[in-house]
Amino acid sequence: MSSRLRVLAGVAVGNVVVALTLSGVAGAGSSGWADHYGVVNATTRQFIFQGSVVEYSVGDARVTLVRRHAGLCHRTVWGLRKSSGDALSVAVECPKAIARPGAIQVARGGTTLQVVRGGPDVSDRLRVRTHQGMRHDWPLLGRATHIDASYGIAIYVSPGNGLIAIRLRDGRQALIGMAPAGDRPRILGSGVVFRDNLRKRETRAGWTRLSFLPRAAVMRALDQSVGRLTTLPLAAVAADGPRVAFAVRDDSTRCNRVSFWNVVWNHVAPLTMANGPSCPRGGTADRITALAIGGSRAAWTMSSARGQTTVASSIIACVEMTVTGFRSGIGVSSVAGDGRTLAFAPNRRLRLPPNRVAPGLGLTALAPAAGTHAIAVDADRVAVLGDGRVELRSSNGRTLGTFAARGARAIALRADRLLMLRGSRIDVFSVSQGTQVASWPVPRATRSVDAQYGVAVVVAGRTVQAIDLRTGNLRVLATAPVPPRAQIEPVGVIYHYNHRGHGHIRVIATATLERVLRS
Repeated sequence: MSSRLRVLAGVAVGNVVVALTLSGVAGAGSSGWADHYGVVNATTRQFIFQGSVVEYSVGDARVTLVRRHAGLCHRTVWGLRKSSGDALSVAVECPKAIARPGAIQVARGGTTLQVVRGGPDVSDRLRVRTHQGMRHDWPLLGRATHIDASYGIAIYVSPGNGLIAIRLRDGRQALIGMAPAGDRPRILGSGVVFRDNLRKRETRAGWTRLSFLPRAAVMRALDQSVGRLTTLPLAAVAADGPRVAFAVRDDSTRCNRVSFWNVVWNHVAPLTMANGPSCPRGGTADRITALAIGGSRAAWTMSSARGQTTVASSIIACVEMTVTGFRSGIGVSSVAGDGRTLAFAPNRRLRLPPNRVAPGLGLTALAPAAGTHAIAVDADRVAVLGDGRVELRSSNGRTLGTFAARGARAIALRADRLLMLRGSRIDVFSVSQGTQVASWPVPRATRSVDAQYGVAVVVAGRTVQAIDLRTGNLRVLATAPVPPRAQIEPVGVIYHYNHRGHGHIRVIATATLERVLRS
């Protein structure tokens, strides 16, 4: 027996299926869906239902899906072209659940696209071939579990990052949705269909949402993914993966504000709360002096004549808590983060165990070390630069190794490589072997170093420079009007500076970085 489900903009028919045409209204259960997806426009459509998707297939004008709810299955046909209309639903026998891996190679006409797996410090890559040979070889932003392509645009699902579009002619990438790791989205000439799990509460309540994003919206997202942000003067900046955390001071309200900028999403979200520790009622004289980000969490220190305060926050849990207050007399010499780990170096031991200083925020307080100058974090390991040596520790404080570091003024840790900036050279050590494996010259004015994918990034004077750690090849990437600061992440090189009353954050994409190093 079949039934027709009337598809109306923002209206539920019974409690089974809802289809939305977004035209400036917020989606169900959201305080402004367009605030989350900058690429939404009036032709974006969604199909919402109770239960789960067993399978779905996509044609140019419709989606055919089998959905399961309360032990029963229905096959539903959803038309994509009409802003309103009918969806035909037929009861069917539930098919057996089969785990189908995503496609990492597809052929479209005479073009083949293939995901080539990377390693611990090597990115996945998308290689595009025609009968004439290799056309493109682009670095991806994370591990790709499924790809599809149509008319010069490819899409891929990257767990932890979402659904990403990549323009094949220049490698530019943009986040266009939050698809789960097991989804197998399709891109057609008309647009992209994917399973949308942005709203976690909705998913936990047993609802499923399919989204259709028109091709014009995908193209607009790619055009807007330029890697440039201008703000109030910056107090501190830190990056992890596609996110950049930045702190500004609003002197008109005497408030400190920390926000997240997702580079590939081109979206800024506030992290600090009104009347929270960083912006109490009536304002504060404290100013943010250091900032770190790890995944969806951040930690920062605020300083004033009274002393120092350390604050931690999560954009997912919507919490902001004071970890150490100025009355405690505890100072913090450095904060750093990567992935699940946030770490800070206090000047004396805390009363709480290291993994309990900020419950639920994954903040680690390192055991105090004499003369701690800097720390660097990679996954669940922390490198601590002290007087004349670098200690490598686990996130729970266990010592993993020690390296002599006489004269080192900056360090970086990535996979099996520990980098030390000493004099006018970067010394490269193998963490597993405990020995130095390379040493490359850098300008004597170099004051910082960071590493990713076999490339080190340094700042010397007003220039941002990159070094190929395999060959020592050194190239200037950018010149700022004033001395900047820089670091490197999978999205590319992120550098920032203040100039003429504004803060500026710039991103040099990894594809551009590779091209410069090859020149």
